Amino acid sequence: MGTIDQFLTRDELHLSLKLKLFVIKQICELSSVKFDTFCEIFSNRNVVGPRTILEKRQDQQNLILPTPLFVSEDEFKRISDILAYSNDIEHLRQLITNCTTNQTSSYCFLVWFIHYYSRFYTTNATSIDEKWIRLFTHELNQHICKCFDVIGSKLLISLCKNFSNTSYFRLQPNMDIQEVHQRLVVLNIAVYLLSCKSLNYITYVGSLLFDDNGQMPNNYTDRLQSSICLPGLLSSDIAITKMLYVRTQVKERLDRSEIVPDAMFVYKCSDACPYMFHFEGCGRPYELSKCPMCKADIGATSYNNPIIRIPPQLQMPIEAGFQFIADYIKTYDEKDRFGYHNITDAKESNVGEKSEHLNRSISFRFMHMLTHATLLILHELELFTNSTLPNREYFQNHFEKDYVLIGQQCGDIENCHVWLFRLINHMLDETFLFKRILNKNQKVIELE
Repeated sequence: MGTIDQFLTRDELHLSLKLKLFVIKQICELSSVKFDTFCEIFSNRNVVGPRTILEKRQDQQNLILPTPLFVSEDEFKRISDILAYSNDIEHLRQLITNCTTNQTSSYCFLVWFIHYYSRFYTTNATSIDEKWIRLFTHELNQHICKCFDVIGSKLLISLCKNFSNTSYFRLQPNMDIQEVHQRLVVLNIAVYLLSCKSLNYITYVGSLLFDDNGQMPNNYTDRLQSSICLPGLLSSDIAITKMLYVRTQVKERLDRSEIVPDAMFVYKCSDACPYMFHFEGCGRPYELSKCPMCKADIGATSYNNPIIRIPPQLQMPIEAGFQFIADYIKTYDEKDRFGYHNITDAKESNVGEKSEHLNRSISFRFMHMLTHATLLILHELELFTNSTLPNREYFQNHFEKDYVLIGQQCGDIENCHVWLFRLINHMLDETFLFKRILNKNQKVIELE
């Protein structure tokens, strides 16, 4: 009995889990007891085998995994059956070969290994099943690298061994379930991007990982910083940041009728400096300050006495000022900005942030998340060499803040991962497969 009990405590073995469930079911049926009664009886027994299931933490049971749905559902079931039950190397090689030219199959294949990886949390598994690591590094290595490139091979091996001890993605049985769901969202984004390699053309999002020929670049840092316009980044231009703030504040104050008729103006530092500002209260000038861009004095020497200087400070009617802002941003958007060009603290991110061309801030927030998840996984797989980019913790903090903000915008922070999983599923649709590379800012606007 002790030997049987010892075998049944090995939750890392699929066979022991199935036998354990079968034994519990048979005991309940033969003893004519309900499962709740069975749990109560065995809670005080010394038999460990059943207890590892009975005492499984509730949040482990509630873990929701990214799962291909809709048109991908049948393909995922087919691939799951092959990966779970087939030991035929040729069968596996053929499956991977099919993934090379089929994005749905490629995506389903990769997602299955996210499910496999989740066992390190759901079953308290500590030992590593060497089977897949051996296959990916030896028998199937050539096929895996052809289908997913080296980056895909590194990710698959990491999933199978629960990453490294210091990894952000290392699963621990005592982790909070939201922490696990956050990691699953990053991995879901990563495998979606990897699946784009199976297309016979490069796509906007696929170009975040692969070059013009659908291959992994020699140096990710150089490629991203010199050739790719990253989505989900706000302008790093201090003038635009201030313009958007001024426009928002003035619009709100107009709606509240706070600006007096003779103060319907916004202000610009000078013809040479685009820094814009406005005055609180009734709208009339009343204070003196320094322009943060050119350091010239701006504002008023006293109440309703604008400063007089050379070059002159410009007073613009509100509508003319708003038009200037729109034209300035349009011109700015026509310029291409490569790489990660706006380094900000994650604490500064807020629900209302969005790019000028978007109607809803949640659209911006998702694209911001996608970029930071991508950079986080590239950091994790040690694919940034001699990088001047921020460290892994920086991208982790931004991703986690995005996750919280999306949860707030969805109105259900505890289940926002479900919404994100479904959204990523939808991105398999041709609607999102924009051909060509994200090497122009206008393409970023189109994608967003």
